Amino acid sequence: QQGQQDGQQQRQAWRPRLPWQRQQQQQQEAAAAHRPATWQPSEAAKQWVSRGIAAEARMDLREALACYTNAVTLEPGNVELLCRMAKQWSDLTYEDGATIEHIQEVNAKAIEYAERAIAIAPKVCLAAAAQQQIQHGPSNVSRF
Repeated sequence: QQGQQDGQQQRQAWRPRLPWQRQQQQQQEAAAAHRPATWQPSEAAKQWVSRGIAAEARMDLREALACYTNAVTLEPGNVELLCRMAKQWSDLTYEDGATIEHIQEVNAKAIEYAERAIAIAPKVCLAAAAQQQIQHGPSNVSRF
């Protein structure tokens, strides 16, 4: 019976990972090797989010994206951060001189982060989308 339980635990422990999941795990392991013992990811992520919000207020979209990227690296399962990343990538479609290829590229990244957030917490994402629509009305997805 012990051998049967061990076999079940091994089957449950292994799960296929998508490429971005493997990359995140490698990044987290590398970052963990260099962290001080007193490091707290939530505080560091909060600092990056605060910087990102300030950059957004200045309309510095690329800086905000860099800040949110750092926060997501620290907390890859944080739905709020993934939603911020999706929004920030989407906001890059409004950069001056954006080509159709650029818009397609940044929208693909926005969709990637939105799908990650939905996969983690579909009800939370649905509620947030509904609240956004109530506050600001339906969004116009097409710019052309």
